[in-house]
Amino acid sequence: MDWGPGLALADADDDVIEPSGLDEIWSPVRLIGFRFVFAYSVLYLFPFPIGWIPGTEPLGLRIDEALAPVFGWVAHHIIGLDGVVSAAETGSGDRLFDWGRFVFVVGLAIAATIAWSVFGRRQLSYPRLAAFHRSAVRMALCWLRTPKASGESPATAAPARVAPVISTRTKR
Repeated sequence: MDWGPGLALADADDDVIEPSGLDEIWSPVRLIGFRFVFAYSVLYLFPFPIGWIPGTEPLGLRIDEALAPVFGWVAHHIIGLDGVVSAAETGSGDRLFDWGRFVFVVGLAIAATIAWSVFGRRQLSYPRLAAFHRSAVRMALCWLRTPKASGESPATAAPARVAPVISTRTKR
């Protein structure tokens, strides 16, 4: 039975699920790279959009506060950083919470990539998942770059979620 491009059911004798139609067979490097980028972006954006949809801000903060001890442990024991880990927004991406989260997410993405590569070794491409991923990441980036729907102005909302590398604003 054919389920469309890239989604043909395999017979019991088949060793490999070949893409159908115009889909290409990805190289092993591209497969592993896609699996890592997909896993990393899903884990990095978690729990998006919770906390950005009006009325879900308290739940988003509770999720951050619940994960703070995990990220703090990673920051202290894996990276070797000292200090208090807080999930409170400061407008900076250089908090212990952020560094612990980064290392945790990269480690989890590597583990997910290895597991996916072992258990999904018969799949030779992911054209539909790649298209969905591209659209989802674009939507998330657009959403994260705009003020919250709660009515905050761009001048106060954007720095809380997206810290600029160099601030060009002057205080008035």
